[in-house]
Parts: sequence; structure tokens; C-alpha cells
Amino acid sequence: MNKLLFCLSLLFISPGSWAQTTPASTQLDAQASQSVDNDELWVSLIVSRDGPNTTDITQAVLTQLQAATAHARKLDGVQLQVGQVNTSPIWDNKGKTPNWSAQAELVLVSKNTAALAQLSSELTRWMRINSLQFRLSNEKRLLTEKALIHDMAVNFRDKASSITQAFGFGGYSIKSLNFSPAPERGVVAPMLMMSRSAVADAPAVSIPNEGGKTTVSVAMQATIELRP
Repeated sequence: MNKLLFCLSLLFISPGSWAQTTPASTQLDAQASQSVDNDELWVSLIVSRDGPNTTDITQAVLTQLQAATAHARKLDGVQLQVGQVNTSPIWDNKGKTPNWSAQAELVLVSKNTAALAQLSSELTRWMRINSLQFRLSNEKRLLTEKALIHDMAVNFRDKASSITQAFGFGGYSIKSLNFSPAPERGVVAPMLMMSRSAVADAPAVSIPNEGGKTTVSVAMQATIELRP
């Protein structure tokens, strides 16, 4: 009878009370994420001309590009970059090139999203909007990641401590650690493609300043050694 009672008592001993006498290793992962407001606007504008004379259409494109660039410089805090400027043949069904196409791009970036949205609308006098995207600036992304790393470390320590105690180990140490920011998840605001003729005489239409959010995530994988 005493032997039976002893065996039954062992069944009710919790795993956390088992004393471990040899080290063991295990892998853990931890994550943290946060949705933050996009604080930067990126705009690509293009102008194009078609015609038989490459010099004429190229000069026409560059004239429009210069006018748009001069107007864009009036806004403080906007980054301007001239993108691709190219001339390419337009082939007909006989394999000849009676006409050519010239195109130029202007890229604008600013954290003053409302002002840049208004400026982009004004620039449709000379160019058309090719694409527009609200996004997270590098500065805000890095600040967000820094805060998330702290939250992720707390999450990791809680997991490691729980496993250590649950299996009766006395402590743990980190053997290896791999940290990796996860890809951002944001919203791209598509814009209607408009021909030059459609906007040449049309009044400027305001662009909605709805920037949306981007989800910033960080993740880590670690190998820990569980000590007796």
C-alpha cells in the first residue's frame, strides 16, 4: 500500500518542480509591431511629347521640366530630383520610325505632405502625375524600431523565464541572437493617369492628404542554454 501511495504522489508533482541536473538548449523567437502614421509624401511627375523631330520634342520636354522645377523650388523643405530623360522611337506597322517620343521625370519628396500635395496639383500645368505614395520617413521608422526593440526584448525575456521555470532549470544564457526588421506594410495611393491634353486647360484639383499608416515590425530568433 505504501508503495502505491508513493507512485500516485509522483503523478501530482508539477513539471516545474523537477530539478534539472544537465544543461539543455532551445530556440526562441519574439516579435513586436506597431502601426504609425505616414509622415512623408513621394510624388513622380512626367512630361512627354511625340513628333518627327527629336530636337523639337526634346526641347519641348526640357522646357516643361524646367518650368515645373522652378515652380517646385518655391516650396521650402521639398527634395527635388530629375529622373529619367529619354527619347525613344515610335515604330509603325512597316517597321519604320516616322515619329519619336521624348519623356522626362521629376521626383518630389517632403514631410510637409499637405503643401506637397497642393504643389503637385499645381505642377499639372506642366507635367502629369505618374504616381504618388505616402510613406514612412527613415527618421520615424528608426525611432519606431528603437521603441519596438525594447518591447520585443521584454517579450523575449518573459518567454525565456517561463520556459526556464516550467522545466525546472535554474537560469538561462543567450548563445546566439539574430535580429531582423520585418518588411513594412503600408498603403500606396494610386493616382489616375492623365494625358497632357486632359490637364492642359483644366483647373488644378486638390489632392487628398490622407496619408494612411504603415506597420513597422521587428523580429528576433535566439538560441538559449538552460542551466541547472
